[in-house]
Amino acid sequence: MFDGRDKEKTSKRLIYIINMLKSRSCSAGELAGKFDVTRRTIYRDFEDIKKLFGENCIAKIDNLHYKLSSRKNLYDICFNTEELTTLFNSLENYPVKNKYYSKLISNIIDKIQANSDYALVLKSKEHAGYVFCSDRYKGFNFFKKTYKQISLAISKSKKIRIKYPPINKGSKYFVISPLGWICDRGFLYLIGFSDYNSHPEPFKIDQISNMEITDNNSEIPDKFTMDDYIKHSFGIYYGEIKTVKLLFNKNVAHSIVGAKRHVTQKITRLENGNILFMASIAGLQDIIPWILSFGGKVKVLEPFELIENITVTAKNILEIYQK
Repeated sequence: MFDGRDKEKTSKRLIYIINMLKSRSCSAGELAGKFDVTRRTIYRDFEDIKKLFGENCIAKIDNLHYKLSSRKNLYDICFNTEELTTLFNSLENYPVKNKYYSKLISNIIDKIQANSDYALVLKSKEHAGYVFCSDRYKGFNFFKKTYKQISLAISKSKKIRIKYPPINKGSKYFVISPLGWICDRGFLYLIGFSDYNSHPEPFKIDQISNMEITDNNSEIPDKFTMDDYIKHSFGIYYGEIKTVKLLFNKNVAHSIVGAKRHVTQKITRLENGNILFMASIAGLQDIIPWILSFGGKVKVLEPFELIENITVTAKNILEIYQK
């Protein structure tokens, strides 16, 4: 796949492109300038990424800008140079014709997992073929044991007991009905129902300790699956489903149009060029930072509690700078 190119330089460049396109849209010219290469080289890099993750993984926003087409597809993939090189070497030996779900891709992922101390493959239907490889988990052999034990409990529909440190609280024990795994910003979370919450919760794998499988069967609400969790959550947190309406200024339209932020999203371009974004989201914790990242270029229209939260946050920020 490298076609005689320097593997390390190409790998590092592709890592940068993946991370850049997952955070914002950018042009081929901008990327070419960053690495002092031609646009033709960047376009060839785009083709390499498409061969790895599917033809539609990169979306063209306008005549100049490109972005990852789906947050769920590539947002959480973090490769280091060695891992990406391993993936390329595998692809050279196994021609890939379609997306994550092919047997060949699974074989390639198994090869990565066998050659990396901190690579994981999420096996759920929605995540089939996802690879979790992060520099944050260089000691991942320690977490692999926890991962395998919990995955065993999931397959046997058994509850688990873990010691976990909730935010701003002392560590305590949770009895959890484990549901599945999800990656967010390079970190791996267990999703499950605990005795403390009626909604599914995320548990960060590197903060889980004293894990044991119980003899009690899992108690998961009827027909609730990881697909349901992924469909309505905006990130890792889950709560009551609410309709969110956001009005984006036309100056940031290129960052909204063409980008798949949520499965239920509906995007409408208004006559004045502004963008109306609507989605049915379970839990508002994860969408708040995204909204704030646009500063004064977005206004929350619904729901009221989100408006109130953004307003309070904005006032608190203002107070900090007025002191």
